[in-house]
Amino acid sequence: MKERSQPPLRLTPHYSNQLLGYLLATHLIALLTVITVVRPWWFAVGLVVVTLFSLIHSYQRHLQYRGKNTLRSAEINGQNEWRIQQADGAEVAAQLQSNSYIHPRLSVLNFRNEQGRRQSLVLLPDGIDAAIFRRLRVRLKMQQSA
Repeated sequence: MKERSQPPLRLTPHYSNQLLGYLLATHLIALLTVITVVRPWWFAVGLVVVTLFSLIHSYQRHLQYRGKNTLRSAEINGQNEWRIQQADGAEVAAQLQSNSYIHPRLSVLNFRNEQGRRQSLVLLPDGIDAAIFRRLRVRLKMQQSA
């Protein structure tokens, strides 16, 4: 029996308050740990600076979609081939990696583009249309079982 072709599915995430909460919570825990545990003080200050830099970088990359290696959107066509759009507008072919995480509360799609670069797209329920998010999860589950 011939497999039915699926309609294309375009994933264009937008700002997610849940992701902002996760970023703030994890970085705050890291800062508190550094402040209370790390000695000498100059090393702790260095780790605080690195942690704050990480927060700013993560915010710009995953919530503002800015940066050199940032994905803006992804599209899967009827033949299950992926195209990803980078923040600079360039669109390239990519393969979805098997280490991607798919869950109703959080999905992380890991790609390897045609140049061999690894890129990720983080999706939370409040950062993408609910119907598209559900279709994506169902489609990827069907691919896994096939």
